[in-house]
Amino acid sequence: MPRVSVLMPVHKTKEKYLPFISCKFKRKITTLLDLKKLSVIITVYNEKPEYIERAITSLNNQNFQNLEIIVVNDGSKNEDTIRFLNNLKQDNLKIINKENGGPGSARNLGLQHTSGDVVGFLDADDWVEKDFYSELMYNLIRYNADVACGVLICNGKSYDKFPRYIASTVQEKLKYINNGSVCSKIFKKELFNDIKFSEAKIYYEDNPVLLKLLLQADKVSFNPKAEYIYFTNDTSITRNKDESKEQKRIDDSVLILEQIKKWADSYDKKTSDLIMLTVGQILFRAWQYTKNENYRKKIDKIFTKEQMAILIKPQLTFAQKIFSLKKSKDKSYKIITFLGFQIKWRLKK
Repeated sequence: MPRVSVLMPVHKTKEKYLPFISCKFKRKITTLLDLKKLSVIITVYNEKPEYIERAITSLNNQNFQNLEIIVVNDGSKNEDTIRFLNNLKQDNLKIINKENGGPGSARNLGLQHTSGDVVGFLDADDWVEKDFYSELMYNLIRYNADVACGVLICNGKSYDKFPRYIASTVQEKLKYINNGSVCSKIFKKELFNDIKFSEAKIYYEDNPVLLKLLLQADKVSFNPKAEYIYFTNDTSITRNKDESKEQKRIDDSVLILEQIKKWADSYDKKTSDLIMLTVGQILFRAWQYTKNENYRKKIDKIFTKEQMAILIKPQLTFAQKIFSLKKSKDKSYKIITFLGFQIKWRLKK
């Protein structure tokens, strides 16, 4: 098995951004970019060697140089995977072996072995574009943010659509969260002092962690130029379409929603609604809600009627977006839609 070697790319971050800021601030950013260290945690469980190598190569090719790689082998049994990891040698990489406990336990262990000021996560079958971390590190430093969010790309399409943006209020921080992954973001390590991943073998374990990190952060930055590539690998824990595992995914999504609701209820109603609607759009399964009575009963205990009205709001057809006229469900309003815009007025009693 060939060894993966360390590539030492030219640090392009400073050249790209610094001409647009003052000389004094230029020197400050230059110093901070040189001093800040990023730790990227990759959890591995039986992934194919070619996938792991692609992920690590994408890190070696990063414009941002001051980076360490923590590979956590979560009890892999595949001989090819084990052989590849045993031959993986490079100066900025650590390999930690543990018994299988799931992605959450592997990430928690990885966090204990990081030496960086900033932490990122990369799934073993994904990869990142070469300026992914330089873009996010620049945002983190330039705006003194605690979290920097990039976009998640799958099959050439972006899960996320947002401008370059700095958020400080709860509403602003959750406004553009369209996926629950921690991998398309970076975080100041200190945020994890009191926040840990669930160590249960469960799907979507990063969703509640992401929400807690976002709410704990003073500032969150969004950068549409930082691209994380999500690979649709059918053997991955969250991407396997085996029907035998589909019910566990459904059950786990409900369990995660229940956990988040308990936590969200400790906030005021407005914040709680924002949290539940954010995670609802990620984990709520409308088709299960209409067909599965057991699922519907569980969901109705988690979300309020007002929240459900938003989550199950029917999508307008193309013809309806051109023009439609109808009454609201409670018959108190008339709603006219013209070219996608809606106007409503109260009916006389």
